[in-house]
Amino acid sequence: MQKGLNGILRLKQLLRSGRKMISTYGVALFLLFLAFSALSLYLLRANMLNASHDVGMQLTKRISISAAAKYQKEEDFIRFLADFAEELTVRLEKENAPKAQINQALTDFALSSEEKLRQALPGIKLHLFMIYKSEVVDHQFVEPKGYDLHSREWYQLTAAHPGRVMMSPPYTDLTTGKQITTAAITQPETELTLGCDIYLDQMLLSNMELSDLPEGYCAYILDNEGNVLYYQHNDGIKHSYEDIIASGDEIFQAVMHYQNQHKLKCSVDDPIADECFIFDEADSGPLFERAAYYCIHTGSSWHTIVTAPVDVILQDFHAVLSTFIGLLVLFICLELWMLKREYSFSQEIQSSSEALKVLGNSFRDIVRVNFRDGNYSLLKACPYFKELLHGTSSYTQFMAAMQTIIHPDHWPEFAREYSLKNLEHLAVNYIRDLGHDYQIIEEKNGRYVWFNVRILFDESLDVYESLISFKQVDAEKIKEIEEHQLLKDTLEMSRRNEIAKNTFFANMSHDMRTPLNGILGLCQLAEHKKGDAAELENIIRRINLTSGQLLLLVDDILEVSRPEMQQSLTPVPFDLRTFLTSNLDVFRVMAEQSQRSFAIKFDIRHSQVVGDCQKLRQVLNNLISNSFKYSNDGAHIECLIKEVY
Repeated sequence: MQKGLNGILRLKQLLRSGRKMISTYGVALFLLFLAFSALSLYLLRANMLNASHDVGMQLTKRISISAAAKYQKEEDFIRFLADFAEELTVRLEKENAPKAQINQALTDFALSSEEKLRQALPGIKLHLFMIYKSEVVDHQFVEPKGYDLHSREWYQLTAAHPGRVMMSPPYTDLTTGKQITTAAITQPETELTLGCDIYLDQMLLSNMELSDLPEGYCAYILDNEGNVLYYQHNDGIKHSYEDIIASGDEIFQAVMHYQNQHKLKCSVDDPIADECFIFDEADSGPLFERAAYYCIHTGSSWHTIVTAPVDVILQDFHAVLSTFIGLLVLFICLELWMLKREYSFSQEIQSSSEALKVLGNSFRDIVRVNFRDGNYSLLKACPYFKELLHGTSSYTQFMAAMQTIIHPDHWPEFAREYSLKNLEHLAVNYIRDLGHDYQIIEEKNGRYVWFNVRILFDESLDVYESLISFKQVDAEKIKEIEEHQLLKDTLEMSRRNEIAKNTFFANMSHDMRTPLNGILGLCQLAEHKKGDAAELENIIRRINLTSGQLLLLVDDILEVSRPEMQQSLTPVPFDLRTFLTSNLDVFRVMAEQSQRSFAIKFDIRHSQVVGDCQKLRQVLNNLISNSFKYSNDGAHIECLIKEVY
């Protein structure tokens, strides 16, 4: 394989393998980048969830603690009121006051205390009442028919725990028909019970704050049955009482379901909350895609649940994810653009390499010359050429080797045109392409073969460099030489024909002058012999004979100039028999004068024909004239016109 072709093929293979390796590594790095990015996003999301869960659990415990403190405060206040009412009752009993007076005093005390509670807790509807010796002491109370105080759940609960403030589960008030819960305490010594009805709809809709809630968060306090005792929200939505009750029950049931199903527990070193649970979005189907933080308060019967939308928790993560996806899409678009550009570039390189391969194959040898340093290098060379140069790099040695294989007649021109000085001259004058044909020994057999040797310059080369290419053109050159020789021979023959033609016409003009002069002289003589009939007849005969000679000379001229005659035809209808008879009668007279016989015979059915009668006359005159010219005396010349069916 020749060196230049090998170089092109190696370059092509290197480009292909390089593109394949780059593409493979690029895809691998991109997949690795995606894997690390996914892992990083997962860890970031997990860390953000863990941080949010920590905040949520702390918030849940804080709300639970705040609720416990507030409940304890209200419990102490109710206990204080109960103690004061008990002292009032004991004092009146010692004074032997009637029961009606005691009831009125308790009623007044309840009214004044209720007013103070309303001022302390605005927005929450409360109602204080007393039970003295199993009788309801309340100015608003109208005992319904069949009302049994001892059957009421709140009364049974406080009677079972005397001296303690007890909170009843929510129930429907018989008087108002609304959901209420009752906080009550019984003083067994005086058979006095103080109760406080709390209207849940007012309390839940008041959005009373136990703690600051982040945006989107909601907080519930529920009893063991899932009844909502407290609700606080910061989602910017106005909720109805029914919505609060329904959502609280649904969330409570979902939390209990996951607690029982997964038995999720986490030990919390906290005296307030003894059980804490976290339900993130992985278990958020019933929780409406909200994370729930849940704890049970020690020493009470309520459950604190704080919920937060996962979108709010992961808001920063979504921003990071959106930015990452945007950058990833931008990177993919950029990568696709680069791949498209690389593909177009590779196609151009492949097309160029194929073109270089075709061009390289059209030259047998290619030499790169640096005429400033006086060196050369072989880009492509046949084995004979490489062996001849012996691996040298000096251009002087190259020219010495070329002198041994270039035909001696061509060497002076080659040495002049391809010298370093002339190469530099061509480069300075921006002569890009210059070539000549030389006979060069092809192999060791010593046979000379024609080569076209060209000098090439281009801006892609160094300013001091040029290429010398050797292309075998032996067959083309031989054909060119043969065609050139044929052209020379043709021109020489044409020149000789022209000389012969000119000589012929010169001689013919001299020959024609004699009969013409004779005819003119005979005509002048005939004018003087008008009265001598015998002499006139002789003169006319001599004129006819001389005219026949002149006619033969004219026929010879036409014979010579016939290739130059006009080749077009003018067909017209005419009578063939009449035309031939009238035009060929002259040959009868010629036959009589030349001691020959001439006859015209017809074997035709149709005398009307279409043709060029002038051309037909010329042809017949030439044929019959030649017959007379090339026949001996006594010959019989016959013109037969026959119709072919």
